[in-house]
Formats: sequence, C-alpha cells, structure tokens
Amino acid sequence: VGVGDVVLFRDFAGGDLAERRFKEERRMGEHYFARQDGTLTYFFEEDEVRQLFADAGFDCVSIKHVRREIVNRKENKTMSRIWIQAVMIAR
Repeated sequence: VGVGDVVLFRDFAGGDLAERRFKEERRMGEHYFARQDGTLTYFFEEDEVRQLFADAGFDCVSIKHVRREIVNRKENKTMSRIWIQAVMIAR
C-alpha cells in the first residue's frame, strides 16, 4: 500500500445480533468468539478500528456504524444487524 492509497473497511460491530446470539462458552475474550466450525469471529468498536489503522500508518477519512433491520418474513422476525464501515488513507 502506497502513500495516498485508500482502504475501505467493513466488518461486524459490537452489539450486532450475531454477537448477542453467541453462547458464553464460545467467548474467547471481549467481542471475540469461536464458531462451531472452529473459525474465530471478532466484533469491532470504532475506536479500535481507528487505532489499528493509525498504528499501521493510515489516517481516518470517515468511520461510522451502519445499522440495518433485516426482516425474515417466513418466521416473522426482525434482526438488528450492525457493521462498522470506514475509509482510511495511507500516510
């Protein structure tokens, strides 16, 4: 990645439905879980994303939570999904 290059980031945010559905025995740490298939999942907070990219030499152009209510019409359920979306530029 060169100076001025842009990185678009989007991943799960803390408080997402998927995080709330994990059982306590799957918890590996704060916002960090093991799925049944052995893969690991992390749910980010804005400050963490901003700091991770700053430490890697990026400036934050924008960062925000993206919230969507997804409706499962068959089961008549509304699911609250939350992502963090960011635009970072290399220094």
